[in-house]
Amino acid sequence: MKTTFFIAIFYLLVFTTMTSCVIPTTRENYLKNFERFVSDVEKNGEKFNTSDWRWANKRFSKYYGEWYDKFQEDMKIEEKAKVNDLKNRYLLAKRNSRFGQFLHDELGKNLDKMKEDVKEYMKEDLNKDIHEISKGAREIGDSAVKVLQQVVKEIKKKVSLLIAEQNVRQCLKAIDRGYVIENGKIVIEQNAGDLAGNDHIRRSYLGI
Repeated sequence: MKTTFFIAIFYLLVFTTMTSCVIPTTRENYLKNFERFVSDVEKNGEKFNTSDWRWANKRFSKYYGEWYDKFQEDMKIEEKAKVNDLKNRYLLAKRNSRFGQFLHDELGKNLDKMKEDVKEYMKEDLNKDIHEISKGAREIGDSAVKVLQQVVKEIKKKVSLLIAEQNVRQCLKAIDRGYVIENGKIVIEQNAGDLAGNDHIRRSYLGI
């Protein structure tokens, strides 16, 4: 265990020495150091442990974030392409390392678990939830209709109202007299009670 620990420390020291922590002061220096950093990761990444990768990720964030922003306006197109290539090389080296493979496997397990959970939910609970949601929507809709009917009744006490509505069943609960218009012509004119008992109305509009 101690031998493994000292080997890890040794590689980290070597890697740190090879990839200088000095902040690049020129575009050329930035590109050179970024290239060296990525090459070292490609060479030594297989030996990295979690702490090593944590350090490398912070260094990569500097190269592809803060330091890139500092020099990108002065870069030529081919230099920007070079930076993008270095980014891809770093991510590939990380992906191909044992640590990267571990993360990939764990992510795959989590995704598989999520898919199984979704399938189980769709099989056992989805229809139930849809039913509950629909029931709640109907209850809200019914409540809104009842409130509207009450409002209409209160207004009718003071003024006359003309209501144009296709929902005959609900409309009959709110009106005193109704006119049925078909193809632009009034075909029936009766009070609400008579309309509710009219055979034509019951067959054509109430589905009875």
